Order: sequence, then C-alpha cells, then structure tokens
Amino acid sequence: MSTWSPRVAATLASALAVAAVVTACSSAGPTLPPPPPQLSEQETSAAYAELLEQSWQGVESQFPDAVRPDVDLVRFIDPSEWAEVMVDCLVDQGVDAKVSNDGQGGFESQGVAGQEMSMEIARYVCDAKYPMDPSLTQPPTDAELDYLYNYFVDELNPCLEREGIDVIEPPSRQAFKDALQSPDSWSPYLAVGIPGQEEWTRLNRACPQSPPGFRGS
Repeated sequence: MSTWSPRVAATLASALAVAAVVTACSSAGPTLPPPPPQLSEQETSAAYAELLEQSWQGVESQFPDAVRPDVDLVRFIDPSEWAEVMVDCLVDQGVDAKVSNDGQGGFESQGVAGQEMSMEIARYVCDAKYPMDPSLTQPPTDAELDYLYNYFVDELNPCLEREGIDVIEPPSRQAFKDALQSPDSWSPYLAVGIPGQEEWTRLNRACPQSPPGFRGS
C-alpha cells in the first residue's frame, strides 16, 4: 500500500506540511492568513509545465519505457480538496484508492502486482488534470512566514505540550525565517518523534500542523 500526502512546494520544507483541518485545539486567532503570492497567467502556465515535468520524471525514473500521455488540465485545486479529488480521479482509472484517516489530508492506494507502471501513469494523469494551484506552491511571503511563526509559537507548541509532548524551545522569528529552506528548519512537530500511526493521527487532529486556512488548507 502506498500513502500520499499533498505535494506543496519543497521550499516550504517540513515546517509547511499542509494538513486538512478536522479539529483544532485552540482558536485560529482573530486574523485570516495572508494571501499567497499572486501569479500572472504566464507565470501560472510556466509553473504548471514545471509541475508536469517533475511529475513525469518521477514516473520515468522508475519506468524508462513508459509512454507519456497527453492530458488536458481540468482545473487547479487547493490542499483542502486534494485527497478527495485525487482519489476520485484514480478510481475512475481503475486504481484502488481511498482518502487516508490520518489527519494529514493524504490518501492511500493499493497496488496490484504487475501493474506498477500503470498505477504511476494514472497518478501522473491525475496530477496533470487536477494540479495544485501554482500560487500555493511558491515560496512563502514574509507576511506568511510571520503568520506561520505566530501559529507555531502561540498555538501549536502549547497544544502539543498539553498533549504531553516535550516541546522544543522556539528559535527567534528571524532564525526561523532564515532556516526555513535548510535542514535546520524548525517546526513544533520535530518534538513528536515517530509515534504509532494511531497516536500520530490523533495528534494531527488535535494539533493541526498548519494554521486553518493557510495556503488553502
């Protein structure tokens, strides 16, 4: 069985793992998340083309003989609907898939022996039909970083602490921003370790990894 999570830009690093919000341990605060960067039509087209190239490279690296299909874009989606849209698309192509119950907004798919290449091509087709909105995969703005830092420090860290996690002392705001794209990036979930799946799911539901509404979550 394969488990997939939303493909948000690598530049957001692990700190920006986007989870579909089910419940929150505290209020989201009085302000809405700042908007992501706005892209021109040309920038959006370029970002979409790059996404397709990266997605197909993932297929080709495993199956060099795979034939790349022509796929028409249906629409852009956001993280809150990603898992359901992907599952519906994959099921339409004969893949056994379902939305995960892990609180992270992902999905699971059951492979069939001898059908691995077909399954990966199906995944590419769904990526191409329903890609993540390119504006949500751009590097975060300074305002977004401030909003994320405030959520981590004021809400997520205390939430995890109430759940019995020995939390890590937060870095300074500037250190957080400077390290976001490095191996030293900080997220309160670094203190969680590797619990069992049931505990991981419970924590993600009680203490969402990203603020409600952040980047479409």
